[in-house]
Amino acid sequence: MPAFQTFDLSQGHWSLSRARLRHALLLEFSLLDLYMPLRRLVCLSVLFGCSVLASMPTTAADDMPVTNEVANEEANEGSNVGLHADMVQIGEQLLLILPSLHAESVDREVLRQNMLRLEQLLDQAQPHLQQAPGDYSSTYQQPYDMLRESLAQAVEMTGVANLKFVKSSLTQTFELCAACHTQDKQSRRILGISKIKSLDEFLAAEYSYLTRDYDSALVSFANVLDDKNSTSNDRSKALDRILIIEVEVKADLDAGIQQLELLRGLGKGNDTELAQLGDWIEVLRQVQLAPKAASPLHKKSILDLDAFLRLRWPTIQANLTWHGQTAYWMVIRGELNRLLRSTTDAAEMPRLYYWLAVSDRSLNYQFFDSLSRRYLEQCIEQYPAHAYGQKCLDEYETLVTTSFSGSAGTFVPVQIRQRLDTMRNRVKGVKP
Repeated sequence: MPAFQTFDLSQGHWSLSRARLRHALLLEFSLLDLYMPLRRLVCLSVLFGCSVLASMPTTAADDMPVTNEVANEEANEGSNVGLHADMVQIGEQLLLILPSLHAESVDREVLRQNMLRLEQLLDQAQPHLQQAPGDYSSTYQQPYDMLRESLAQAVEMTGVANLKFVKSSLTQTFELCAACHTQDKQSRRILGISKIKSLDEFLAAEYSYLTRDYDSALVSFANVLDDKNSTSNDRSKALDRILIIEVEVKADLDAGIQQLELLRGLGKGNDTELAQLGDWIEVLRQVQLAPKAASPLHKKSILDLDAFLRLRWPTIQANLTWHGQTAYWMVIRGELNRLLRSTTDAAEMPRLYYWLAVSDRSLNYQFFDSLSRRYLEQCIEQYPAHAYGQKCLDEYETLVTTSFSGSAGTFVPVQIRQRLDTMRNRVKGVKP
């Protein structure tokens, strides 16, 4: 088997090494097929240049007739196959739409038709999402609903609104996709590299990120930073995406620090970017070295993390730079997402919803239709009498004010004001 090499992400070596890795794994699987009557594959993990293969002896139960549990597993596999097929089509449709966000001139009708097709594909995927195993369907139903709502608004705007607003609405829709994907921490490639070769480096990175091919996204975002001609906006977003992937999605601080050190070592950024990377690295090391009681990592429940955020985090935050706070909040949000996926005490869900919304605000949410809005609404609607019901309401009011404020003042749409009044009454216990 060929030795796996270390990868210089700045030089785009990932795809070549990934092909070698896939070839080696296929060889492993072909050998395993010969011995599957005797052995059971337990775990296969792939992390950049390493594969870990563990096996254990099978028991006599392996040769027993198919049980209901096995039948259920096969049904789940069938659902996953259908969902993957849907996602491939959605990925191909996204390829047609994404360049429009950065194009000077756009054919509105073509864009509209592409968006309508994307709506159809999302509707087609919905039954497979509902049949997905574990907590997948329940965790992502809310983001899915918001995604469909946001996309419908974008479609409606294509015929009447300024193109700038259409692009903004589409960007909002895709950010919801990204937020949903970063919660489940799974990296998958939907399409081959050849499919995105027509995109420039930044669009290729964004496409990979939005479709949760995070490893390919890291390569392209690093290349954006390595290019002197990259715009300041592209460079800024590339840095943010890299931090999200390494710290929130992968949740491997050692690997994250190494990646950020690599980027800083390139020396291609300006002084501000290098200082930003330095702040991130310093904070992530602080989190690593902090004693358990003074760290947000590995809390067993939202009650434990809530206690840390209330009692310890304000003091820690006060001594961090702006960029340092960003890196620390990314760690916190990764832990909140982990608890969201776990079996959390339903009675304490308002604490989780509240801190998820606060983390979104602290990481500079840009849109009213962010996941934080849905979390806060659910907190208020389902738990108005909880101690955190009022906190969720206060945070919701902050979200509304921030989202609809500008240089000319604050202008909140009538329907949003009405919704806010309804929520205030609910927390106060006033019957409709």
